[in-house]
Amino acid sequence: MIGHIHCWDQSWGMRRSFYVSLAFMAITLVSGTANAAPLTIDDVLRTVAMEQVAASPDGEDLAVVVQRPAGEGEVAGRTFYEVDPSRADVWLVRRDGSDRRNLTDGHAAAAGNWCAQWSPDSKRIAFLSTRPEGAEPHGGDAVRLYMWTRATDGIRRISQQPMMTMTRYGSPLNALDLRGGADAKRQSLGCTPSEGAGERAPFLWLDEHRLLVLQMPAGQNSSLLTQNTRALEFAGEVAQTLRDGTTSTVDVADSGRENLSGTREQYQVEISLIDAASGERQLLASVPAFPFRGMLSLVVSPDRKTAAVLAPAGVIPPQEVGPKPLNNDETASDKRLILIDLTAKSPPRRVTVPEEARYPLDLLDWSPDSTALLLRARASGSTRDVRVFRLDASSGKVSSVAPNFVDRTWDAGPVDHELSARWLKNSSLLIRGRQISASEGTETWWYLSERSKPRPASPPTKSKRLDLPSGAQLLAQDRYGSIWRELTDRGVVLQGRPAGTDRTLELFRVNHHLASIDWGAISTIDYVSEGGAPLKALVIHPPGHRRGQSHPVLVWVYPGTMIRGKQDYWDDRLLPGIYNLQLYAAKGYTVLVPSMPRAQELSGGPYLHMKEGVLPAVDKLIELEGSDPRRVGLFGQSFGGYATYSLVTQTGRFAAAAAIDGIADMHTTYGAFDRSGDGWPGIAQDKGVNPTIVTTAMRMPAQAYRDPGIYAANSPIMYTSTIHTPLLMAHGTFDIRGSVAEAEEMFTLLDQQGKPARLLRYHGENHSIALSPANVRNLYDELIAWFDLYLKKQQ
Repeated sequence: MIGHIHCWDQSWGMRRSFYVSLAFMAITLVSGTANAAPLTIDDVLRTVAMEQVAASPDGEDLAVVVQRPAGEGEVAGRTFYEVDPSRADVWLVRRDGSDRRNLTDGHAAAAGNWCAQWSPDSKRIAFLSTRPEGAEPHGGDAVRLYMWTRATDGIRRISQQPMMTMTRYGSPLNALDLRGGADAKRQSLGCTPSEGAGERAPFLWLDEHRLLVLQMPAGQNSSLLTQNTRALEFAGEVAQTLRDGTTSTVDVADSGRENLSGTREQYQVEISLIDAASGERQLLASVPAFPFRGMLSLVVSPDRKTAAVLAPAGVIPPQEVGPKPLNNDETASDKRLILIDLTAKSPPRRVTVPEEARYPLDLLDWSPDSTALLLRARASGSTRDVRVFRLDASSGKVSSVAPNFVDRTWDAGPVDHELSARWLKNSSLLIRGRQISASEGTETWWYLSERSKPRPASPPTKSKRLDLPSGAQLLAQDRYGSIWRELTDRGVVLQGRPAGTDRTLELFRVNHHLASIDWGAISTIDYVSEGGAPLKALVIHPPGHRRGQSHPVLVWVYPGTMIRGKQDYWDDRLLPGIYNLQLYAAKGYTVLVPSMPRAQELSGGPYLHMKEGVLPAVDKLIELEGSDPRRVGLFGQSFGGYATYSLVTQTGRFAAAAAIDGIADMHTTYGAFDRSGDGWPGIAQDKGVNPTIVTTAMRMPAQAYRDPGIYAANSPIMYTSTIHTPLLMAHGTFDIRGSVAEAEEMFTLLDQQGKPARLLRYHGENHSIALSPANVRNLYDELIAWFDLYLKKQQ
């Protein structure tokens, strides 16, 4: 998931992002077989991602970051399989298409190499790597900074200290946003082309020789390696502590968060300068780096003498946020504003903000003369009104630049960097907002100057984009031309077009085993919801389907899905793992994905609304295709798991169902700690974000303590006596959203009633069950076996 890092598609299971768009582009160097065959789970797991394309400033080369399949000897379990950068390599590709080669070749050591950034003179590439050296373990023990040098064609580690790394998906740890330096034209230094959804670099080039880097203090490690292993390692430490019997294993959660300020101070990041040639490191500052909420922003001034840092130090107390939290981690983060002298002539300065800017949100734009910086801030933790402020770099004073304007569209950022305020060359400003007197209406752009009254202005112009083929994604664009990737009949092709020409060059084509797949045909059907609204549903038929042929049906549910009929999310052939619905069509099922619109406000909660778009779609498919109503199954993950639980308690229409990582008890979901918070002393209480998710994404009308009755009414666990559908449940024991206890409770109640139920607990797995490829295979096999048992036994 970032600005909206809790938005449903990012933190509840399937996330529509760059990773899903690209993550399953095959890169095998051997052509597929000539005979078409249905898709298999191994086909899906063999495919990998083309993560990043970084163009050298001289226009000669590209650094292309590409994943490897998880072959023998690779290391899994650190992060979600489909986006794991510790299986990536940096390739050097000539921009004229004449040559390409793997610079890092990390397979033998199970090393990842990613987040490539060129030096301004095109002589070096700095990148992140888990490459082990000396006695370090296979696969590495940290993420460190490495350098490739063109003159020697050699790679070396330039710092032993672990780098701060931003994790991917959901609620990221150590979210980062670095801008400026030698590549000041770029809004953010991304490790992926999708700046708003992916990992961002913990370093930037200041000039040809110096790098500004963010590194972990002594004794702390990179989040990539600890995100999903920290809790497991902590459990082992607890076992030994209990065995010794001399130290308490208590972990305190205190609602008086001021009592934990000393605990939070241990979460810091070190900001340093590193000489690219010698590796000499100069520590500039240690700043707060609360890992769970809010990003750490660092923006370098145009003269490269000052860096402004907005550092997350903790969370705003929930009671101050109020009864309607915003679905954006930045609004939950209590941040510190700091100025750092990059010349190291003076110590870092903590900036005191006025009450009207009590909670800074993000850093915007430095003035061209480097004397002032724009930022956005709020006066309280509950307000949605955001104002623009000016930080004077010399005095450290923060003042409002447009007190009569507020911006309420900032909620779409700040990660996408659609900056709501920016400097013009004459020190005037463009800001987006609306006057306080205008209580309604949309935010527009305004021109502000000390010499005149505010007046409406045209939006900032955006750079002209290349007219690309349908489905292509632009990866790089500069004065030398454009680079994009395109999925074609020949495979996934990296293509380039030199500036000023219509000539297209094939730069890097990866043969794809998916080219030989016999895909299921995709279509849509029109139907009407229970409330009379016109809707569409997606239909995927088995390969070889003929008109008039009937197959058992699997209905995939996910609230909020709206099928449009063109490039819908769920028809993507490249979706990862069990979410690739072509896998079920390949097993002889017709897959139906109904639209499930969600109202902005649901006074009674979501439970009773689950049927509205689903059952009419099933009826319409049966009417159109003559499908056997006795052979219809139901399944879904995350919010779709909740939908599955809700539907089987309200209808007996389905012959079998499967709920993956589903929510069954709304009270437990609202209040349970995030289990992966174990091992974070003093702050585990702040890792979970479910109160926000439940009241925003799930549309619950109140907090659990305000209306416990409505939480009970919206909990499928309360209605197990009405379930007559055989139910398979799958859940990760370290699920960060819904506790495995909810699936266990559902199973126990069904088991005591003698109803057919099966519970799969995937130990150590997170939400989505995607850390281990073995678990992905096992869950897929279990799903197929379950539905075959109940939907095909009548054939």
